[in-house]
Amino acid sequence: MIQKDQIRWFKGITDVFVDVPSHQELALNHLHPMYGTGKGLPGMNDATDVDAWAAALNVRKAMSHITDRGFIVDQISIGLAIPATTSMPRAAVGYDLTIPHRAYSIIKAKEFMTEAGLNYDTLTDSDNDGVYETSFFEITVLSPNTKIERNEWSENYILELPKIGIGVKEHISTGWAEIGPRTFGWKGTGGAPVPLYDDEGYDVLFVGHDWSLDYDPQELYREPNRLGGGDGNFYNFDLDSLQTDLVSLIRDYLSELDFTLRNEKVKLVQLELYEYLPAIPIIYPISQWGFRGGINGYDALLLSQTSMEWDRLQNVRRELILTNNNLTMTGSSVFSSVSTVEAPEPFDTPSTTSYEASFLPVLSSILILLPILVLFNRRKNRFVIPNAIMRI
Repeated sequence: MIQKDQIRWFKGITDVFVDVPSHQELALNHLHPMYGTGKGLPGMNDATDVDAWAAALNVRKAMSHITDRGFIVDQISIGLAIPATTSMPRAAVGYDLTIPHRAYSIIKAKEFMTEAGLNYDTLTDSDNDGVYETSFFEITVLSPNTKIERNEWSENYILELPKIGIGVKEHISTGWAEIGPRTFGWKGTGGAPVPLYDDEGYDVLFVGHDWSLDYDPQELYREPNRLGGGDGNFYNFDLDSLQTDLVSLIRDYLSELDFTLRNEKVKLVQLELYEYLPAIPIIYPISQWGFRGGINGYDALLLSQTSMEWDRLQNVRRELILTNNNLTMTGSSVFSSVSTVEAPEPFDTPSTTSYEASFLPVLSSILILLPILVLFNRRKNRFVIPNAIMRI
């Protein structure tokens, strides 16, 4: 396996780094009484839904602050990622660069847990190593076993949870055939919401979402999809208790035709998502593209959109060499990990290769393959939300 800085060793190959319109997150089931409804927190059983939910938000913020995004980016994703702030990827039009990610801090996390009414004097840390032997509550952690990087950061995260008094009943790393029916593939009787793990649903889930460059999250958050049915808000994100304008903000943004106003309105959507944490964002991946130095006129970001379909089809780290070795993509457009690639020797071609002449055959091939790719995805237990998201 080569590292991201080693692709330049190959003769005639140059490279570019491209943001991928996707994100990885820790999805939360908001039916949970501690970080969802809040009704299980001290003094919240008889509180109003709004007050209980506000207390639960503090627990979600604590769970976000124990996500060591810097370690994930530098050590697990080998620098081919950046910390995420919301579900809107940095590659999407209108991304707000001014919103900071929540930094890793056990101290800050414990402050939020205390604000939620939880008392650390009731827990036991007999050897004073900062890891509690007892807990305020326990959860079952689900993670798909389809990506090496995600397996690593999920293992890292469950080591952090006991540091703030959250126990782990079990960490289950398994395939989508088991995870899908418990989460966004849930088919509840009579429109019942996705339950917690012990009732055939889930507590928390490490998952990824692919987006288009034009961010459209309405299926993921809007109220009509909250109660089962397989699509949409499988978080059970209670918009009524939140008293949030999230749905109307999304609708207002998507209906805006003026480009400048649209970008301003999507910033309001991001701020709402950042504040209320329907899920805990982890990272945005970055792709590394290698290509012959003579190619010009390409748009690497648009090319990354076509590579995502290939990535899903293969479901492993791949290399994609197009147009007689004139164009090479290495790594995964979903997880941006550079994989082994045979170094092509440059052809005896002019120093400037016409983009139109070299890429049209590739475009034709992609158009032919797309229907096959879609059918293949459906047969591989993928669950797709129309017009918006592919979960990975």
